[in-house]
Amino acid sequence: MTLSRKPLRGMRQLTPDEKKIEDYIIKKLARAGSAYGFEEYEAPVLEPLQLFKAKSGSELAVEQSYNFIDKGGRELIMRPELTPSLARMVAASGELIYPVRWMSFPVCYRYERPQRGRVREFMQFNLDILGIDRLEAELEIFLVLRRLMNDLGAGSDQYVIRYSSRRLAGEVLESCGMRADKMAQAFAVIDKKDKMKADEWKEWAGSVITDERDFHRGFISLQRNN
Repeated sequence: MTLSRKPLRGMRQLTPDEKKIEDYIIKKLARAGSAYGFEEYEAPVLEPLQLFKAKSGSELAVEQSYNFIDKGGRELIMRPELTPSLARMVAASGELIYPVRWMSFPVCYRYERPQRGRVREFMQFNLDILGIDRLEAELEIFLVLRRLMNDLGAGSDQYVIRYSSRRLAGEVLESCGMRADKMAQAFAVIDKKDKMKADEWKEWAGSVITDERDFHRGFISLQRNN
């Protein structure tokens, strides 16, 4: 039998030159996170399958992940993400000073069909803030990302940081006078904004939000925040 010279489909393989590039980027990520108080942690590659079933559900934990029964009869999973592990670690850590700012660079595994931008073994950058329920926490993430792009030499005209938050959008609409009973309708209109041409969207939105004052307030707030 002739052995293949290629790795398993969707799995990571880096030459020394490629590894140097990855290590360089990881150092920049760590430096940007550390500048805002994030501390690095690591979690096991193998976890109990039940931990991920409880958090992520069967679709991710069973259908889209590498899972198996080991020689001891335990149901295990190769981590597809780190959120359940993070929650377990924090819960077991006893007293912590909140908010907790942790970061990680895990290699994760998902049993999906490899395609552009989606592979089975991948490294990702995680920034997690626990113990705070204010939008200011999101700003800290933006600051880390901006620091990272600056450290990589990217000018402000070369990148855009996009943020999707129904909570923030709701607060913006409310501050502009949008009534609470119109919020669901407003979100349906917002979701269509990037899928249509500007003039078509404005005309369609006007036909959906029939109250002229609500439409005007919502439209102006969207224009200001895009």
